[in-house]
Amino acid sequence: MLVKHLLEFGLSEKEARVYLALLELGMAAVSEIAKTANVNRSTVYVVLESLKKKGLAGQSPDKPIVQYFASSPDLLLHSASVRAKREEEVRDNLKQILPEVKALHKDTRHRPKVRVYEGREGIAEVFLDAFDDNDPPIFKVCANPVQMAKYIPNFIEENEKRVSRGIKMHAINPASKEVIEFSKAHPLPKGDEIRVIPKEKFNFPANIATRGSKVSIISMKGDFGLVIENKEITESFSNIFDLAWEMAKMYDKKLRGSI
Repeated sequence: MLVKHLLEFGLSEKEARVYLALLELGMAAVSEIAKTANVNRSTVYVVLESLKKKGLAGQSPDKPIVQYFASSPDLLLHSASVRAKREEEVRDNLKQILPEVKALHKDTRHRPKVRVYEGREGIAEVFLDAFDDNDPPIFKVCANPVQMAKYIPNFIEENEKRVSRGIKMHAINPASKEVIEFSKAHPLPKGDEIRVIPKEKFNFPANIATRGSKVSIISMKGDFGLVIENKEITESFSNIFDLAWEMAKMYDKKLRGSI
């Protein structure tokens, strides 16, 4: 119990034990202090020096073997009082400068929260993050599903879970034979819709998705992904996607018949 209170005062556990041993022994050599405090002898030397610097211990130079003693416990109360007074002064000073400090403070409520992930596991984390149940029911994505399926474990299964949660997908995909074959092999669930665009004219090296208050970007080549959480940024990406979605309708009708 005494050790706990001394810890609250600011001493380390070993300092507290050595100090209590000194109080109990009165004056003693290092070996006796180490035995009473149950602290390694070599450590006791270091602890005693620390206690001396704090004014809690002293040594007797007139003994054949150097002995140490504890300063009066009243010093603890005095030190605590001095510390409390100093903390009060610091508090008062802070109150005086607070208006000036507040004037320098910049509002961070609208700053975006950005999380970066690396490697396959990180990219999978970004992909799954887009299916947060608290977000709206439309998942908007510009991506190559073939690449995603190769890179992300359980891609098909996770998409099925998305559908079971009532999350619909609007996807803009590059018009390639492999994407069309992939779409035929994995029929779209009810509510999902994909539109293809000419990959030669509109190249998307990274996969971009938006839903709710998040924008997700995945780079297979760079082996990383990131999630941006910000209402304004997400709204801008969502509006850009909606514009591209309308334009993609025209290309989709032409391209599907030629692939």
